[in-house]
Amino acid sequence: MLAITMLMGLAWSLGITSSHFQLDGLVISFLVVHLLLSLVILVLRCIMDKQVRQHFSVLFTFSLELAYQCCEISNRKVNQTNDVHFVT
Repeated sequence: MLAITMLMGLAWSLGITSSHFQLDGLVISFLVVHLLLSLVILVLRCIMDKQVRQHFSVLFTFSLELAYQCCEISNRKVNQTNDVHFVT
């Protein structure tokens, strides 16, 4: 919450100074600070929201199951190719 407050204050002051002085560096820093502020708010929302955490855990377990199934299929293919017997 402290990071949000600090970024909001910095964004507000950069917005006023960039609109007054019309310098490219101030405008770019104003946009970067707002981007950082939105990322901080998004990350905090994802961490604090129970539903989002549940969706991430479902996605993580699904990806693990999918990776396990893909490895199992590729192991079967390798085993099938190794089981070739030559008749002499």
